[in-house]
Amino acid sequence: MKMKEAEARTGLDRKNIRYYERQRLISPNRNPENDYREYSDKDIKQLKVIKVLRKLDMPIEEIRKLLNHDITLSDAMEFQKER
Repeated sequence: MKMKEAEARTGLDRKNIRYYERQRLISPNRNPENDYREYSDKDIKQLKVIKVLRKLDMPIEEIRKLLNHDITLSDAMEFQKER
């Protein structure tokens, strides 16, 4: 799906989605014909998770660790409570 649909399905605006891409929290495929981003269901799911975690004021680096499975969700939540 293209950016417009990703925005609609996640409730995030284009600026935030591109920021999360620059932070390497998501990596949508590129259409070889026009170089447009193509967001998968996995990308949408990750964006929804990121949105919730950011609402909890979780730092980007912590979210990266969580998405990379370097820490568990319960550990991340414990760190967040301590902060």
